[in-house]
Amino acid sequence: MEQSGSAVLRIAVVDDHPLFRQGVIRVLEGWGKPHMVLEAANGVDYEERCKEWGHVHLALVDLRMPERDGYETLSWIRRHQPRTVALAISFDTGPVVVMRAMRCRAYGVLCKTALPTELFSAMDSALRKHVFVNELVTAQLWHSCQAEADQCEACWAALTPREKEFVRCYTRTDVDTLVDVARRMGISRHTAETYRRNVYRKLGLHSDKELMHFVLTNQLD
Repeated sequence: MEQSGSAVLRIAVVDDHPLFRQGVIRVLEGWGKPHMVLEAANGVDYEERCKEWGHVHLALVDLRMPERDGYETLSWIRRHQPRTVALAISFDTGPVVVMRAMRCRAYGVLCKTALPTELFSAMDSALRKHVFVNELVTAQLWHSCQAEADQCEACWAALTPREKEFVRCYTRTDVDTLVDVARRMGISRHTAETYRRNVYRKLGLHSDKELMHFVLTNQLD
């Protein structure tokens, strides 16, 4: 555990609501472990503050934030701070939310209404590099999400840059048809249909609904 090389744990609270951040900081006073807290309003703010603050042992990351949301922040931490462990926190803890957070390598998901004892248990587990198992996350779900995430990342990497652009455009809420996609990308409808066919084949999908689910449950580069 990272704590072995330092007497004081460095904890980040990444949330766009100042009152919630302050509430978490006050709760952590009862944790009983020496620590210092970094506050950040979103993922971009967190990245900037880490340049001066240095290594973070554990980050508590809200999933819904402006500029860079929790999913993007979890993925950024995994890529740029591999020694940092992270827990996801949110008022919305539906199945899709939990699965997506797990695929972004969160060590657990907590509802913002969780009791301090649950928060402390989750932090202790994460610092030991163990997934925190609660009613939202089971060990089986966590391992399944990691395996699926690795497979999805490999499939996504197999797409060409233009195919990735097609996916992002085609799954926008304000895009209704392939004609709209073709117009936005400056291509013919026939080419758009070819992109869709190639994307489905490479991602192992068969419908627009499956493609939307893929986008919603994975953090794409």
